[in-house]
Amino acid sequence: MKCLLGSVIVNSNVQLLFHILRTGAEFFGELTKVNWGCLIEHIELKFRIYDGTDIAHTTYAPSTTVATLKQRLVAEWPQDKSVVPKSVSDLKLIHAGKVLENIKTLEESKINFGDLPGGVITMHVVVQPPVAKKKTDKSQEEILAESMLVHHTLNWEAYALRQPQHGRPPPPPSMEEQDDTTTTVIQQPFNHQDFGKLQFGCEHYRRRCKLRAPCCNQIFSCRHCHNASMSAMSNPKDRHELVRNDVSHVICAVCNTEQQVAHVCSKCSVKMGEYFCEICKFYDDDITKKQFHCDDCGICRVGGRENFFHCKKCASCYSMGLRDNHLCVENSMKNHCPICYEYLFDSVQSATIMKCGHTMHNNCFKDMIGQNQYRCPVCSKSVLNMSRTWERLEEEIQATAMPEEYHYKVPILCNDCNSTSEAFFHIFGHKCSHCESYNTRVISGTDR
Repeated sequence: MKCLLGSVIVNSNVQLLFHILRTGAEFFGELTKVNWGCLIEHIELKFRIYDGTDIAHTTYAPSTTVATLKQRLVAEWPQDKSVVPKSVSDLKLIHAGKVLENIKTLEESKINFGDLPGGVITMHVVVQPPVAKKKTDKSQEEILAESMLVHHTLNWEAYALRQPQHGRPPPPPSMEEQDDTTTTVIQQPFNHQDFGKLQFGCEHYRRRCKLRAPCCNQIFSCRHCHNASMSAMSNPKDRHELVRNDVSHVICAVCNTEQQVAHVCSKCSVKMGEYFCEICKFYDDDITKKQFHCDDCGICRVGGRENFFHCKKCASCYSMGLRDNHLCVENSMKNHCPICYEYLFDSVQSATIMKCGHTMHNNCFKDMIGQNQYRCPVCSKSVLNMSRTWERLEEEIQATAMPEEYHYKVPILCNDCNSTSEAFFHIFGHKCSHCESYNTRVISGTDR
């Protein structure tokens, strides 16, 4: 009887344990199903702006509207960028070759992410401030701009044939009145070659292309970006610089098409740089620099051709103010700056010519003078008019007599006139008997 009761108790406990395990498994399965459903329902997005930066990377519910996404982008937009949107209407979101509508949700926009690794979707963001105009239908220029933005492979000639007026662009509107006031807006005709101007590039140049470096087969925005990256390599043998003339292929920043060096993209027909030099393989959208190519230098310079001349002996371009007003030193610019040791000939910093004819960066020259260093680091000649300084030094020497045992002469060499002479020893300096300069040095010892 006792054993039977124990068997009943054991069996009941086993049944209860099985019931708990089965119920827990069902609950865990439902919980897992719910959690997995949440993971599937949320979409992971990141947004790539004009310079390649990704922002607002997180997950979003399918019910999120495009307008809500744009509000977040405006709030989180990096303020250090050259182009910053002011409102939602300044932004356009592009996914799978189409512009998303503000009123639609992510689910209604049919976001396709099944074939992307990790399920992360990258949407492209374009800043396009609205143009003040009447509340009318979109103009032909706006339609053309959006067509280029969405369909990079569109053939512009074929597109024009599908437009009214048999392919002829509509006449540019001259002047429009706004809301019955005297305020007028002058609209310029849209030129598709100018699309994206000043919206791409790096800290050195605004341009609508990137370069493929033939030396390492990597892609960089410009040669300065390449040189900075390669000079930071841990292995000294990997460090190198890009030769600008060797560049043969570029990548359009608008349609991402790699092609041979040219002024206009072969696919989307935009200018990859407002200024273009085929010799230097140089692009720049900011033409306020007044770039020009010097055939004698073999490179492009800035500042306007009319403001510079090329000195044959110095082998470089100088400001017009130095014409017939500087001491020529052969190939003086084809050297390194004696302060920072950057190569002067193709440096982006301005250079100055000292009285001796040697050159250095203008900023380096100012820093040197600020440290009370008045001699050229190359030849030790005085770079400033030191006559007033020599007068004060003369007064100090006369007021400070040396002890009797130091009354002797020492041979000296003058750095300014390259003459040798003798002067009485003094701790403050030795005066040249030829040019009266104190920029001298003792050239040999003495028995005393």
